Amino acid sequence: MQINHINFFCDKRSKNIVNKKSNNKNHLKKKTFIRPPKILVIEDSLMIQKLNMMSLESIGCNSKLAPNATMALEMFIDDYDLILSDIGLPDKNGKEIAKAIRQYEKEAGCKRNILIALTSDSSELQDCLTSGFDDFYVKPLLMESMQEMLMRWLPHLVSSQQKPMT
Repeated sequence: MQINHINFFCDKRSKNIVNKKSNNKNHLKKKTFIRPPKILVIEDSLMIQKLNMMSLESIGCNSKLAPNATMALEMFIDDYDLILSDIGLPDKNGKEIAKAIRQYEKEAGCKRNILIALTSDSSELQDCLTSGFDDFYVKPLLMESMQEMLMRWLPHLVSSQQKPMT
């Protein structure tokens, strides 16, 4: 039996995120969450913002967007389950954000946030980890990869039930 699922792709001519239905035997399984994970997305590219927000919403997350480092550093104090941060932001790079968040956590004695770096340059892995990120993913982070990342870093929020994604 083949199940339809949605793939997101970027139409480079119009720079819009497009939904494309496809038939695929290796369909994406959607695990339901005990509660929707709260995700902060730090991204300046409008196209990647749309892709990330649509993907997170489709897999059951509550996500908020910070389009620059200044807003991110104000917003992260809210209780998020995970923070996804672009590395190349115009006002501060993601590594500086990670260092600032880690410094704040240390000084305030609060819980350690899960910080995931998103970049188009895979050679930055070691620099990201040294800066305070917990993990690293190359953009664009498609829906299946995003779901796998959430399962890995937020297993305490995943219920044991599975249902096919439509």
